[in-house]
Amino acid sequence: MSLRIGQVICGKKASYQVMEPLKSATVFKARILPGSDINKEWAVIKTAIGDLERVALRREYSNYQINAFASNQYIRTMYEAIGPIDSTDTSPHLVFEYMDTVLRKVPSNKFRDTELPRNISKSVLSALEVMRSQEMVHTDVNINNVFISNLGGDSPVVKLGDLGMVLRDGFNEQRLQSLPSRAPEVWQGHGCFHSSDVWSVGVMLAQWAAWKNVFGASDKIIEGYPEAYCIAKLMALIGPLGAPTDQYAPDFELAEQLLSMDFGPEFGKVIKVGRLRDELQSVANPPVPTELVDFIIYLLTADPDRRPNACDALRHPYIQSSQSDTDNGTMQGTS
Repeated sequence: MSLRIGQVICGKKASYQVMEPLKSATVFKARILPGSDINKEWAVIKTAIGDLERVALRREYSNYQINAFASNQYIRTMYEAIGPIDSTDTSPHLVFEYMDTVLRKVPSNKFRDTELPRNISKSVLSALEVMRSQEMVHTDVNINNVFISNLGGDSPVVKLGDLGMVLRDGFNEQRLQSLPSRAPEVWQGHGCFHSSDVWSVGVMLAQWAAWKNVFGASDKIIEGYPEAYCIAKLMALIGPLGAPTDQYAPDFELAEQLLSMDFGPEFGKVIKVGRLRDELQSVANPPVPTELVDFIIYLLTADPDRRPNACDALRHPYIQSSQSDTDNGTMQGTS
């Protein structure tokens, strides 16, 4: 059910006036009207248009019925649902806490050498660890689903949102995750696991820190074959990925060909990226801190059996340290 600017939606906890669209025609910023049980000025109302969106919206509502998700400080809060949840003809409205921005809109050149990427990593990994405890996977960790408030303050608040694609760990009915964020084991056809979510955190940090599409097919110079192109880029960035299932072997065979394909002096190689560390270290003004590069490389371990889980990653020196620790160490080393 679409929403209109100025429309008032009445729920059990509050009434909300729709103010402006935030994302397409299904996500809106809304003012919380006086006399509510919610001590906030703003909220976000999400609805759905079309069958697939309705399925995702109902799944998101269902996932918020898991107390570990609903009460977690690192997962965006859902205030309430308004309207029939189980109807196949109409869409309910889900009401969430409003946060100031999403990571996609935060330019990394202003923050990559601050505490923010460490805070982002800690918050998102903490949310994923809770999902792991419930044997669930988010499947859609990216810069559009990480929400931030108080960005300019001493303690930015970072939360993971959009639980509409949270599914059981190991889901393998189709290849999940967006093309840039897709983990090797998902490309190979083995399923989507907690380790696949951790991979997506590494991709997200790399894309944000570099402020360009290091992964994915947005720079593709050939027609068609986006899957094989993405796999070829992974091979160039990370190295060998392991064997796919028979179903996806053709994608990997074509990726190997793309990796070696060269169009000569005019266009050069089809796959233009180098090793991931080199790509990140080429960023300037300011450079990506070495400790952040090391952490990203650590998360992006190709073998899912050797890749850290969220709990392991939260114990990594990059997460455990702080900017003041780094500064003090630098001062002590140069004194």
